[in-house]
Amino acid sequence: MRAPRREVSAVTHMYDLALWLLSRVADFPRNHRFTLGDRIETRALGALELLAEPPTRATRPPC
Repeated sequence: MRAPRREVSAVTHMYDLALWLLSRVADFPRNHRFTLGDRIETRALGALELLAEPPTRATRPPC
């Protein structure tokens, strides 16, 4: 019997991207960290939230 393939989900990829972005934003110069950095953090974490939440009945395709 074959070993099951480990599939990496979109949530895992987005989580890794968010961690990478947050570490990069921490290195921004102070004058950019609180404007551009905040936007990047907010968008990355928002995308992660959308991927992590389960689908609702309204968004689930009909069977």
